[in-house]
Amino acid sequence: MMLKSRAATLLLSLCAFTGHATPLLEFLPVCQQEIIDLHQSQTLAGDAAQTELHRLPEFNQAVIELQAQTDALGFDAFYLNSALVRESRHEIDAGPKSIRRRYSKPTLTLQLAAKAVRFCQDNASLSSNPTPLNAQGRRVLANTRKIILATPAKALPTTPDALLNFDGRLELSQGLLGVLPGASRQQVLEHLGQPSMKIPLEDEHHLWGYGRRYWLTFEQDRLVQINTDPAPVKVSTLNLIDAHPQLSEADWQFQGVDLLRLQWEQAQQHLSELQFDSDAAQAHIELPHYRLTLKFETFHQHSKDRPTRQLTGFAFEQQPPTEQAPMSLTSPEYGALVAQIISGQPPLSLARFNQAFPNAYALHSKNGKQRCILGQNAIVGFEEGALTQLTLVPAMFHGGEATDVFSQMINAAGLKMTRAQTLAAFPDAFDLLDQINIEQANGTIETYFDGDHDSAELYQADITLF
Repeated sequence: MMLKSRAATLLLSLCAFTGHATPLLEFLPVCQQEIIDLHQSQTLAGDAAQTELHRLPEFNQAVIELQAQTDALGFDAFYLNSALVRESRHEIDAGPKSIRRRYSKPTLTLQLAAKAVRFCQDNASLSSNPTPLNAQGRRVLANTRKIILATPAKALPTTPDALLNFDGRLELSQGLLGVLPGASRQQVLEHLGQPSMKIPLEDEHHLWGYGRRYWLTFEQDRLVQINTDPAPVKVSTLNLIDAHPQLSEADWQFQGVDLLRLQWEQAQQHLSELQFDSDAAQAHIELPHYRLTLKFETFHQHSKDRPTRQLTGFAFEQQPPTEQAPMSLTSPEYGALVAQIISGQPPLSLARFNQAFPNAYALHSKNGKQRCILGQNAIVGFEEGALTQLTLVPAMFHGGEATDVFSQMINAAGLKMTRAQTLAAFPDAFDLLDQINIEQANGTIETYFDGDHDSAELYQADITLF
């Protein structure tokens, strides 16, 4: 069956696993008259855990079976919805005298879920919205255009010497490129340049982020902590931040010992001067005026019966340590702001926005584009000083889910909180299962729900202005 493409950029991947012509979609249909769920399971070989899905013969076989199911049901196409690898063990009889339980080696099972679709008779075209998984079983980000991927940047004349001469190795005995607790904000700027993100905390504290990995806490003008744990920042918010080109892939060392992925037993052997706390999975050393703490996490490897601990982060803290100040979660009245953005009257410029909301968390500007995080619930985007986008979410940071404010903003935007209510209020909207797109005279609104059933609740709204 030939499919009509709405735009040249829309793709359709034909399944290459068999000679059948049933297509494996990578973009959602614009219109479907029927859709059903399909499932397929395959037991994996023992060494398959670290292999990409599309390289597994079991994955290819599962796709063939899903394709056969689609053919047998008489549907037009199918797409992958989810892929899980589950581990199971069963207890082995160790005999009446054994006091310890014994278990078999783990069995890995690949579970694929798909959806078979039947196109509308008068419209077999595809949208520009990707399916949850592509043909290789890789997850597709719903908001790819909102996530800035790191690209190597040429060093500008204003780049600090510490970054210009950086060889990719962080020697932690010297801090973060020479920056240690006690430094002023100006000294940090001279060593590391402008941060990727600035977040005001309570009690005259500030949190600066360099890329997505390094977070510096200031008490007034003095640096009190360097941490690789972005404690108040949610993963979805981290995706908005540029990956720092010089620091994102840096190796860590301490007194010449490579730290990345260092295991607990290796650390005890090579860093005997540190004090190890097994319960906290940490090791620390007291240095003049500050403490260095190495942080470990537990990982379960399919090839080993016992879990392993590997080093995944570190922190510098002044002595005595200070408690992290909470974020200021007080939110302004959003109703008027959202209504103004939706109507476009009066136009809201970046200068007016900064004047009205001085506590917005400004993200690093790039190519004339500026994004600001306002309170817990809003990301406001500007291009060449003009407002172009507003994203509304229940919470951007840990420490308080401002769902009431989110509901107020959704109501101010004239939107609804459930999928059924949205379709009833906007009968001409594009229904894409867990996403509904609404066309308006001055822009578009993309709404995202936590499922494709009628009672699915709204968790994000993207408002783009023309």
